[in-house]
Amino acid sequence: MKFFLLLPILIGLFGAVGAFGQGLTITVNSTGNDNNPDDRLTLVEAILIANERLGRPSSAAESSLVVKGSSRLLDVRFAIPGDGPHFITPPPGGFPPLTTGLFDQVLIDGFSQPGARPNSNGIEGTNNAALKIVLDCRKLAADPATGEMPDWSFKIAASRVHFRGFSVLAGRDTDNYGVYFSDGAVGGQVSGCWFGVSPDQSILAGGEVAIAAYGTEGGQVFGSDGNGADDLAEINIIVAHAIGVQFEETKNILVQNNLIGVLPDGKTLPPEAIREALEGDAVEGNALAGTITLRRNLIGGMRGDAIEFYGPAERLLLLENTIGVAWDGVTPLPNGNFLKVQAVQAFVGLDKGMVPTAASGNRIANHTGYLFRHNKADTRIVHRGNVLTKNSGSYFEQLANSLTGMRLGRATDLSPVLEVNSTRQILRGTLPLSGPGPDALTAATIDIYASEESPDPDRPPIGRWLASFTDGGPGDLDPSTGAFTLDLSAVPGLDSVTHLAVTSTLEDVTGADTSPFSNILRLPRGAPRLSLARTGDGMTLTLNTTEGTRYQLQSSLTLGSAWTDVGNAFIGTGSSKSIPLPKDPTAAFFRVRLSN
Repeated sequence: MKFFLLLPILIGLFGAVGAFGQGLTITVNSTGNDNNPDDRLTLVEAILIANERLGRPSSAAESSLVVKGSSRLLDVRFAIPGDGPHFITPPPGGFPPLTTGLFDQVLIDGFSQPGARPNSNGIEGTNNAALKIVLDCRKLAADPATGEMPDWSFKIAASRVHFRGFSVLAGRDTDNYGVYFSDGAVGGQVSGCWFGVSPDQSILAGGEVAIAAYGTEGGQVFGSDGNGADDLAEINIIVAHAIGVQFEETKNILVQNNLIGVLPDGKTLPPEAIREALEGDAVEGNALAGTITLRRNLIGGMRGDAIEFYGPAERLLLLENTIGVAWDGVTPLPNGNFLKVQAVQAFVGLDKGMVPTAASGNRIANHTGYLFRHNKADTRIVHRGNVLTKNSGSYFEQLANSLTGMRLGRATDLSPVLEVNSTRQILRGTLPLSGPGPDALTAATIDIYASEESPDPDRPPIGRWLASFTDGGPGDLDPSTGAFTLDLSAVPGLDSVTHLAVTSTLEDVTGADTSPFSNILRLPRGAPRLSLARTGDGMTLTLNTTEGTRYQLQSSLTLGSAWTDVGNAFIGTGSSKSIPLPKDPTAAFFRVRLSN
């Protein structure tokens, strides 16, 4: 008789699509993992309720913990008695996958537990999140009914699910693929979580993969969505896993504001005993469409490849990441290899068409293996605007598969060459290949970097990006293809630079690709290029000149208005040149311009 009295309550709360469509708040108040009618509501029961798969009548106490709202949001909250952290272990067969399709948004909120607090420090500071809910998946047991062993910590087979504010522990005894989206899920986010580390950092325990997306319709966000709201609260910590982040057969994934391989202080790696058993890849991917974006992540301690796409992908974009060194730019966090991809267009530092800035690139340091490998003939890697320091492995491998290597039929002599007769005003050099040419080959884009002298020409330290030019375009005084004479007079900050290096980037029908770095050029010292002195009632401008270079004095009434030639152009002799400035009421500003 009780069964029939309670059944209408069960259907009214948990069985009607219309009720779910109006929103639901489910409060978990137990660390248990059972499904029994009592005065407690476990996480297992909350998932089953959301899925409409509870399979039994609910108790009155359980019913009080499930509240229908006016929105189309499912909100799974926590109110477990005690200070915590509270450890929740999965039942045999694992936590049931979340499969509901009845809501516009789903929030599974570990931060709702009393005493929990999201991180409030900047990403470059120590993560100070206070996590109170731990999913302890170190020991998984087979489903007693089917004998199947679960391979996940928490599986999300539903769309627009936000999972946040948990510590998630796993083990290597079984393949544990962490928190992952699957089964055609659309969107969703994992944020503010610590994977492989307990809230007090006394336990380090990770599995095969921390966060993943397999067979989804894409749009998942791992870390911060970057919308300016709660970005600091959305930082994930991922340590002690074989693979930090992995995705297969999906598209358009954003991985942003995560610490991968590094403890919450952003400076410390797990002990060697923890790391030695790890495969050590931070990000892996295969069969990917759209754009996979990795932005402002800190990656360290990887034994294998920091980033590996072991199968085809459409487009990979890496921006503003710090890899192999702490945010301070000093503390080493060594990795093995940096980037191993195939059948992909990768943009490391700058996307196609982006204007280079000092902030757009990545800091790549302390790699003992290669940095860039062209695994196959369809591998295309653009690397622009990055800072490379203290890398002891080879920078480039298998260059025969690069765009220039394929066209020239070789793997060597693919770098630009800077001429030693260059000056601070004029940079001369040659390119191994430039366009326009067949199959839509473009003219080369030449990027100039501050550098340092290096005893190893194959591993030059590359500093900040300074400027970009197009072969044969504005600022190139040599119109011939493949040779350049660049006017550096307008390059900011050049006076403090002692050495330069350049790369060239080309594009054709197969994609865009960047060359290895040129030789390192030491810039000659010299007095300031321009100086002014009063002579009687007038002024004289003096400048150092380069032999064979044409100069033109120009004037303007106001900055921003047109410049007018003053007198005739002259040819530099390699010594200083003094020019009396005319007394002209229409001229308030003067400049000297390099002229073709």
